[in-house]
Amino acid sequence: MTSVRTPGAEAGHAEWPVGDRRARRVSRYLVLVVGAVVVAWEIAVVAVPVEGGALLDFDPLNLLLVVTVLGVTLATARRSPRDSRRAWYVLAAVVASGAGGDQVYSALDAVGAAPTVSFADLIYLAGYPVLLVALWWVARCRGGNAGVQATFDGLLLAAGLLLLVWVLLTSALGIEDITGSLDTVILVAYPFLDLLLLGAAGGGVLSSRRLDAAVVWICGHLVIVIGGDVVFLVGSVRDESLTGWSTVLYALAFVCLGLSASSRAATSIASHSADPVRIGRPRYLLLGAS
Repeated sequence: MTSVRTPGAEAGHAEWPVGDRRARRVSRYLVLVVGAVVVAWEIAVVAVPVEGGALLDFDPLNLLLVVTVLGVTLATARRSPRDSRRAWYVLAAVVASGAGGDQVYSALDAVGAAPTVSFADLIYLAGYPVLLVALWWVARCRGGNAGVQATFDGLLLAAGLLLLVWVLLTSALGIEDITGSLDTVILVAYPFLDLLLLGAAGGGVLSSRRLDAAVVWICGHLVIVIGGDVVFLVGSVRDESLTGWSTVLYALAFVCLGLSASSRAATSIASHSADPVRIGRPRYLLLGAS
């Protein structure tokens, strides 16, 4: 295939051959169209509750979105250089983990045995360390030792913020003691783990002066997941009618992953930065803040 050299090549972006650029555009439009349909459907289901039986419980449209994002992620992995390919394969495993958790929860819900916390949560939680590995790998490949340091600095800063988030969240929900309820412990753990991952991603972003759309969309995915987990927590503790809106946010989060995988910088997400940020005084400020 022929390729055209663009100014992006000087900034460290891998060049897409002409055929692959067409495939990337098709993938992007596919994610946007499927995502728009699914988000509109999820909003309609929440706004106008309907009884759809087992078929509706399995939410086939949401499954279609997840499969679409998974396919786009795997296709991007196949087109990417070695380091970026590994990152996308790990991210594909994260998508598969989310899809597996959704199907297990839907199966339990279809037979009327879906508690607030279930076996599906083990599958969801298994995706967190996998995503952390992906973020660490991207930061390491992009910024070397400085990237790894920035990632762990971001984790430390997020850990420091957890105390503030804990006080605000528990006071707002009126939760005085979570130790007596395993369900509440797990539900509260989700937004905390999300915040840790966002800190790691933010640290990785700060390790390089190159701000790629692929990394920005991943950060957007984490921000929306935090919102979805908080809404689900509030709905489970206070108002069950709110839990449906978490599904809308989760769908938007998957769209962000799909847009990340179909962005122009996707194949160079783990490429070494020609101008990494030197970790100096800002690192000590971050550590002091945490």
